[in-house]
Amino acid sequence: MDAAGKISYQGKPINKYYIEGLDLLGGRYSLANENLPVNDVSQVQVIENHQPIRMLDSLVISDNAAINIRLRNNLATTGTARVALGGLPVLWEANVTPMLFTKQQQIIASYQSNNLGNTIETQVKVHTVEDALNPFESVERKKTWVRIIPVETPVFSTTRWLYNRPHLGSVNFLKKLTAGYELKLNVSYLNDYQRQTANTQTINYTLNDTIRFVENKRNRLLFNALEADIILEKNNKVAYFKNQLTLNKQWNRATGVLTNNDSPVSQGVTSNYFSLTNQLKDIFKVKNQVITWQSFLHFQRSPQTLKVMPVQFFGFFNNNNAFDSLSQSVALQSFVMHNRVSMRKNVKGISLSPQIGFRIENQQFQSQIQSISNTNETQPASSDFSNHLDWRKAEFYSKIQIQYRIQKWKATLDFPLTYYRLAVRDTFLNQSQRINQVAFEPRLNVGFEANSFWKFSGLTERQYSFGDIGDIFYGYLLRDYRSIERRNIPLSQVITQRGSLNVGYQNPLQAMFGFLTFSKMWNDYNLMYASRISAKGAVESYSLPIKNSSITKT
Repeated sequence: MDAAGKISYQGKPINKYYIEGLDLLGGRYSLANENLPVNDVSQVQVIENHQPIRMLDSLVISDNAAINIRLRNNLATTGTARVALGGLPVLWEANVTPMLFTKQQQIIASYQSNNLGNTIETQVKVHTVEDALNPFESVERKKTWVRIIPVETPVFSTTRWLYNRPHLGSVNFLKKLTAGYELKLNVSYLNDYQRQTANTQTINYTLNDTIRFVENKRNRLLFNALEADIILEKNNKVAYFKNQLTLNKQWNRATGVLTNNDSPVSQGVTSNYFSLTNQLKDIFKVKNQVITWQSFLHFQRSPQTLKVMPVQFFGFFNNNNAFDSLSQSVALQSFVMHNRVSMRKNVKGISLSPQIGFRIENQQFQSQIQSISNTNETQPASSDFSNHLDWRKAEFYSKIQIQYRIQKWKATLDFPLTYYRLAVRDTFLNQSQRINQVAFEPRLNVGFEANSFWKFSGLTERQYSFGDIGDIFYGYLLRDYRSIERRNIPLSQVITQRGSLNVGYQNPLQAMFGFLTFSKMWNDYNLMYASRISAKGAVESYSLPIKNSSITKT
């Protein structure tokens, strides 16, 4: 288990965490790990090669393990309750986490708070592979466009340096319904206030001069995050159905008073976020064919605002007319739809699964810089300081997956063919780009069990990627009080080839476990990037059409 609470087995994250065979927490299992009393646990079971979907247990090979927590007999209620107070001037820690476990329902509720530097928000972070790493459901949840100058965080324990006041409340409820269905509700709310103080010295060496500046930072951060999941699931040998509706809302503020070479600078950021996501997976049989339909819908809106006083780039705006402060507003709105249909059939020990699907992504990015006078009158800057970017990306693909198992060998081979269509346009600045690409992205995973102790596996794959909306903006964007930039560059294309070898050893009788992994990754790029500082101090990013590559070994 790593510092964030994620559990791995033989070097791979677990794909499920059960309590008495039920998946109550949906990947947020740190809440149980941190608060379930050890005396109430009778066994910790490791389920190797666990296939979470029972209907696919004999059809789809899984390389990940699961954990099942077995409780003491006849245990129904348990939990944790702890309250502590101290001095200097007032220190506190509170943890009240009652739990209920019956055959028909499970409940874990929790309220936690402290000002000791403990980061309790990790207890509601998703860790399992199915919930956190599923490529079908992957989407960038939030992007940071503007910021106050941050404080570099130390590498040692947060209890030694973090001044925070988190309050975390969560309710997790699972109820068995008729016809084999389960209803789950997972709700969490986090409120945290943090204070940061730091001093930094930066030295820039140029051809003609040495520029040195010292920054004294005093930051105040306020975080609010609400997340709710409603899940209806049916999982048995003859049918699988899961629909998950997720609401995520954040409203954060940050203020900073920074002294740069004895010159004070005031910074303020408001950063809000709202998303609504629905994920559906339905598996059913038509005669001897297993049909899977997956649907993913995601909408998000993320408005952010940065205010800075005084202005560092005075000559950039308003034709040198006097004003007191700058305001940078940013709004990103995006919609993602992904649908896929696949069929699976077992023929003489070979599992065949053809798939077809499409993914559509539509994003609008808008930004505007305004100058503010001492009478609070606002004046928009010229069109060079605004963005009206329209990002449209479509993927149409077909794939056949072949899985084969014989004696001690197992293999999974993917043959996907994808058509990518990407268009970026800013009509106000008369800029546009397009990419049309057909990509072949095969993947092969082979495993061999030499005996009950030794296991060997290997993986090789090839993937294409084309960057995201944060890579390009044709108008200037004020990132923080001393950084303004624009990125008028072509769309990137990266081809990634990856290979890995794994050796695992397990001897439960002697409690000896170990694994060894070697991986190598090749990245081929179509562009080389560079930046230059304009005469007025802005960062201009540009690229050169030069192919290059990188190799990483771990």
